[in-house]
Amino acid sequence: MVESLAQLKRLELCDCTPMEEIIIKNGLGEEENVRGMIFPKLQFLKLKGLPNLTRFCTSHLIECSSLIELRIENCPALKTFISNSLSTDAVANNQFEETNSTLFDEKVAFSNIEKLHILGMGNLTMIWHTEFHSDSFCKLKVLKVKQANKLLNIFPPNMLRRFHNLVHLEVDDCSSLEEVFDLRSLMNEKESHAVTAFKLRDMYVYNLPKLKKVWNTNPHGILSFQNLHLVDAWNCPSLKSLFPTSVALGLSQLEELQLTSCGVEEIVAEEERLGEELKFVFPKTTSFILWDLPKLKSFYPGRHTSEWPVLKNINVYHCHEVPVFDSELQSTQGACTQDQLEIQVQQPLFSFEKIIPNLEELSLNSKVAAKVCQGQFPADLFHKIRVLELQCFHDKSAEFPFGMMHRFQNMEKLLVTNGYFKELFPCRLVDEEEHTLARILYLKLYNLPDLEKIWNQDLRVDQLLQNLETLEVWSCGSLINLAPSASSFGNLTALHVWDCKALKYLVTTSTARSLVQLSAMSIKECQMVTEIVASKGDEAGNEIIFRKLKSLKLDCLASLTSFCSINFTFKFPSLTEVIVTNCPKMKTFPRESQAHQGCRKYGYQKKRTKDIGNATSTSPFNSSLYKLYAFARSVHLVLLFFFPIPLF
Repeated sequence: MVESLAQLKRLELCDCTPMEEIIIKNGLGEEENVRGMIFPKLQFLKLKGLPNLTRFCTSHLIECSSLIELRIENCPALKTFISNSLSTDAVANNQFEETNSTLFDEKVAFSNIEKLHILGMGNLTMIWHTEFHSDSFCKLKVLKVKQANKLLNIFPPNMLRRFHNLVHLEVDDCSSLEEVFDLRSLMNEKESHAVTAFKLRDMYVYNLPKLKKVWNTNPHGILSFQNLHLVDAWNCPSLKSLFPTSVALGLSQLEELQLTSCGVEEIVAEEERLGEELKFVFPKTTSFILWDLPKLKSFYPGRHTSEWPVLKNINVYHCHEVPVFDSELQSTQGACTQDQLEIQVQQPLFSFEKIIPNLEELSLNSKVAAKVCQGQFPADLFHKIRVLELQCFHDKSAEFPFGMMHRFQNMEKLLVTNGYFKELFPCRLVDEEEHTLARILYLKLYNLPDLEKIWNQDLRVDQLLQNLETLEVWSCGSLINLAPSASSFGNLTALHVWDCKALKYLVTTSTARSLVQLSAMSIKECQMVTEIVASKGDEAGNEIIFRKLKSLKLDCLASLTSFCSINFTFKFPSLTEVIVTNCPKMKTFPRESQAHQGCRKYGYQKKRTKDIGNATSTSPFNSSLYKLYAFARSVHLVLLFFFPIPLF
């Protein structure tokens, strides 16, 4: 029977609940029983949603010499890909020898496989046996393992060299996994073995609550991971360190390092050696991101130096136990005696004056920002910074460190996050400060719960932020308005506001007229907003044109009743997308709205069928929805929550 599938190139089996086995022994000829099963041209195999599948087949061997990609998803009963051949009666009674519970062993011959995805294998304890068939898996390049909750490690220790061609590794949501690379048995090998260089470039380890080490011992003289370009670890609370010393010393290609929400105490584990000072060099690392590492105390616990000649981005957030820059360490050690300094081994992550001159993106907390304001660093130190993030100003009396802004003369992007400022920009600015603001193209404010206003009412925002292209305001619960009523944003192309509970409107009519470049606007989860455009006494002219607006999204606005409450005509000649969701009080959209007639794309999505007056939501042609449909013919309109009366 299998011989009849000799030309099969692609096989997908999905959502077959009763299926227990793909190929049954009764369907095999005598010759196939002896020499195993061969699928000479099969290139792609996918098994998905087979909850009762226990094996692919029962045989001595399965050979797929052309197989490139294998995906096994949500097959929780599958423990081994191929079971040992037994008598027909044993098979009929579902009796299988499982001397091991590994997914792949010597009976599986996949000599050219390059991609392997394993997802939702709840009973899997081992992926590979300690014995393989010939050159199986030697060409594996991509491995993704997710939701394998009984898995203890990823690679078998004595066969680790077989996977040296692996380029991309993802391990996610494996609740029992304690280590990724098991190197213990390799340490007993003879020293005559040449060092095996892994081709691994990208490694992601996510949601691994029991992961203690990625490498369970130092692979010095055995394996090299010099080709690593990206390492990203997230939500691994038991992880104490990321790299063994020999791995960290050889990361000549590393470009990005990111650690988030882990129990890491040191990034590089200390090696038990004579205690000499180590030198870590990262010649290609451009991005270094550490977020929410409350136990982190050092990069390396012993004496060391580090060099980062091309580092462009430093973002260290909620890592309170480690000094980021040497300036912090100096301030805390000021009162120490020389003997105390010699005993103290904690070192900062970076030397401030060595690192900063090359940076393009920088995050500063309140402590370092205060030192910059005090002029403790050379005036030209920040000349390359294009992106500045100010974060963790947790003091309730915190004031925005505007006095240092003029030092960032080439800043284009400003992010202000997690602070208790009540106001950002003061009413009076000196010339240097005005020039700095004028260069900003992107402004994002996030999680500033006490912020009442972004800038003082007397500040001429249109002059200071004349080049601003993107404004994003998220989770600013006390914010009353985005800008003074007469503000102008002639170059603004994107405006996004989310979770601002005190906000009652987005812009005034005066500001709306200035938004001649605006192409995208969204407002979400602002429960007090009653209208998008509000009048503040400026009634000059009764027509407002959003000439370039293409996308308008209104979502979860519980108090929104109209786009604008006054009798204005709004025109949207470029509008191609309108998405309105969960705005139960909305009654009217702009009167006599005009949209671009060249676009006929229309998406109509219904979420409920409650009667609306004399019409129901089953037909957009009904009278009470006619105007809505007429507008929808011109734009891509998606309504996920209908309204009690017509919008137009």
